[in-house]
Amino acid sequence: MLALSDEALRRFTGVASDGAIVLLGPPDALPWFDGALYLGAQGGLLVPTWAEPDVHPTLLEKALRRALPKVPAGPLAVLMRGLGEQPVVVSLAAALPLSRDKLGALR
Repeated sequence: MLALSDEALRRFTGVASDGAIVLLGPPDALPWFDGALYLGAQGGLLVPTWAEPDVHPTLLEKALRRALPKVPAGPLAVLMRGLGEQPVVVSLAAALPLSRDKLGALR
């Protein structure tokens, strides 16, 4: 992301939590790199593109919100590298425009 121009960076927003950084932007502008986890929309959730929830996404979202009452309202990203892994849930409500300084600090 740091290799992108300032103009290209302005197309993205993002949020960081313990152990995860989620970047949001136009699908055709997302960079491809080894280790990236790409997400697709399933109702109010963003889940790995390879994942297909066993339950309806709305029910999954309600269950997550019940289990995580302190998570702010807004879209949620469910991050996991593979089947059987413990997912990390990240609220996207606080996503902010990217800046080179903020990205550098996360490095």
